[in-house]
Amino acid sequence: MSDPKDKTVVLASPEWYELASRILAEVARECGEDGFQLSVCEVFIDAPKEFADEDGTVSWCFYIDGKHVRCEKGNSKDVDLYMQAPHSRSGPSLPLGSGFASGPATPTPYATTAAGRCPPVGVCSIRGSWDPADARRIYTPDFLEEQAKNPTPPEDPNLAIEGDMERLPPWIIEFHNRLAPYTA
Repeated sequence: MSDPKDKTVVLASPEWYELASRILAEVARECGEDGFQLSVCEVFIDAPKEFADEDGTVSWCFYIDGKHVRCEKGNSKDVDLYMQAPHSRSGPSLPLGSGFASGPATPTPYATTAAGRCPPVGVCSIRGSWDPADARRIYTPDFLEEQAKNPTPPEDPNLAIEGDMERLPPWIIEFHNRLAPYTA
């Protein structure tokens, strides 16, 4: 089988999970900080039947412990941050172009730090809603600044966040930006 980084993969598919797990581990090794711990679960409702469970969902959890990450398929509310959204919001109708990934990974516009290519603490963070519609968007500092000033209001009652998004480490943006170009 070819390397998943050679193609795009459907959000939350088994191939996406493998790629996301690998990229998350890479970024945690490069950018994680000793002593930091956080657990996150992402749940996609109404997922494609090819890979959804009997309830029509696909979910994964990840557990950050410093520079280490453990990823698991499945749903758990026993996490620090629980996020749910319809998979359909990530659909193929997403516009490509300014701010959206459309090919091979490009470097994230952050300086290289002693820990690696990671966004410096305080430069930007993810605020506002969590939305799979942004799965292919590259989070630039300008986009994140605008989101911090004007969070996207949830227009879908199925978008849900339980927990504090501000607990996400700043390097989660690097993870997202490395994964976005491969997410279909």
